[in-house]
Amino acid sequence: MSVYFSINYQKSKGDYHKDEEVSISVYYYFQGRKLKLNSGIKVKLSDWNEKWKESRSKNPILKTDREYLSKNIILKQKVSEVENVINRIKLNNQIPIVELVKSYVSKNKKEERLKHMKTLTSYFF
Repeated sequence: MSVYFSINYQKSKGDYHKDEEVSISVYYYFQGRKLKLNSGIKVKLSDWNEKWKESRSKNPILKTDREYLSKNIILKQKVSEVENVINRIKLNNQIPIVELVKSYVSKNKKEERLKHMKTLTSYFF
């Protein structure tokens, strides 16, 4: 079982230019199955640190990106969100299979949207 983030390549790695923007996805692996979640973050390939796991700060987006601080924080929050879902599933004495994690994550997103909509309606009315 592992949770991490990586670049979501749509074509072969060699076909990209350094200034081309690509999206970053959060991946969850369990028992040979993979769940890919969109992080909503895009970064230029030149701003991506290929060896971020070996760096002291563990930040995948380099300081050359204008919004590197917020992007790195958002990525780490997404990983933390998935890990929290996994822990919640384990607390319910269930096995955190990919399908179950996916349903919990989508349920959380729906609840967040509903809260946001209620806040907006109370603000306007």
